[in-house]
Amino acid sequence: MSDLPSLTSLRISQENETPWDRWVDACTDGGGWSARPAFRTWRSVSATQKHRFYHLINQSENDRFSAGQYNGPYTDDDIDVILQTGRWSIEHVLPQAVVNGRAPGEAEEDWLGWDVADSRANSGRSNLPLVLWPTPGMETGRVRFEDDPQTHFNPVAAHKARLARKWLFLRATYSRIDRIDVPSVSQRRYADAIIANVRETRIGYAERRFQVLLEEEVSSSSAAKWSNPLYGPLADDFLSERGWKALVFPAPR
Repeated sequence: MSDLPSLTSLRISQENETPWDRWVDACTDGGGWSARPAFRTWRSVSATQKHRFYHLINQSENDRFSAGQYNGPYTDDDIDVILQTGRWSIEHVLPQAVVNGRAPGEAEEDWLGWDVADSRANSGRSNLPLVLWPTPGMETGRVRFEDDPQTHFNPVAAHKARLARKWLFLRATYSRIDRIDVPSVSQRRYADAIIANVRETRIGYAERRFQVLLEEEVSSSSAAKWSNPLYGPLADDFLSERGWKALVFPAPR
C-alpha cells in the first residue's frame, strides 16, 4: 500500500476552462465568479461613498515625485485642482449606455472600472467611445475617423493606457454577465494598438498606488478578493491570448 501515489499531488484538470474562467479566477485569486464582491447598484451609491473614491485617488498621490501626480484623463488637471474647483465627477470608463441599454448592469457598478474626471470634460465625453490607441498630433476631445459612423472622444495621450486597463478589464470581466455593445469600428480596427499601448506603457506611481488602495477598499468592504489582473504578473499572458482578446473584441452581432 505504501507504493500507491498520494492523491494530494494530483490536480483537477483545467482543460475545460474557458478564457473567461481563467480571467475571473485571476480577478478573484482563484475563487471564481461566485467569489466576486457584491457592489451596490450605481443609483444607490451615496455621496459619502463617492467622496471615499475621490479620497482614495487623492491618497495615491505623492507630489514629491515628478511623476507622482494623478491627473484627470481628459483635461490633465491634477486631482488636487479638480477637487479644489469642486468640478469632480466619477467617470464610467465603459459608458453606462453600452451596458444593457437603459437597464442597470453589473459592469457599471464595479469600482475598478471608474475614474475621476472634471465634470465639464466628463459631460463633453458623454457616452462616446474612447480613442485608446496612440494618435500623435490629434487634438483631444471629439474626433471623427474615416469609415466610422461614430464620433469618438480622444483623451490626453498620457492617460490612454490607464483608461484602457479599466476598459479592457470591464469588457473581459462582464462579457458573459451583461449585454455589452461591441466596441466601435475604430476600436476594433485598432485593437492590437490598444493592447500594445497597455503592454508598453509603464504604470505610473500614482496609478499603481491608486489601484492598490482601490482593491484594498473593495476587498475590505466586501470581504472578497477582487483585482484587475492587468496590474499583476499575469498581464502579459492575458494580453497575448487570442481567446481573451475575443472577450474584449467580439465579432459584431
